[in-house]
Amino acid sequence: MDVKNISQHPNKLIGELREDNYRLRQQLLITRQTLSSTNHRLSLAQAELSLRNFDISCIPPIPISPQIREWMDWYGVPWETLYCQICRSWFSDLDSAFPYHLEGCRCKCNEEQER
Repeated sequence: MDVKNISQHPNKLIGELREDNYRLRQQLLITRQTLSSTNHRLSLAQAELSLRNFDISCIPPIPISPQIREWMDWYGVPWETLYCQICRSWFSDLDSAFPYHLEGCRCKCNEEQER
């Protein structure tokens, strides 16, 4: 409600207050319904994750390429093994002794150092 002139008739001010009150109650009702809907969708998503035995921390930060997925299946390693935390990218080439040694694995860090 805007600052009103006190000289206005009290009934007019009361009417304006009622209108403002009604509008705010409508906004509150809509907000509560939206919140309820969002909470319901969240609980459904959490239930689906628990049924699939996914841990939210197990989701990689970037999309997994087909090559990375192939390496994960071939070597039986999680995605964290093939991800460089420094440059935040996937390895482009693996060490000849992978998964026992990671020193020879190449990523964007190695490519930038060679330039």
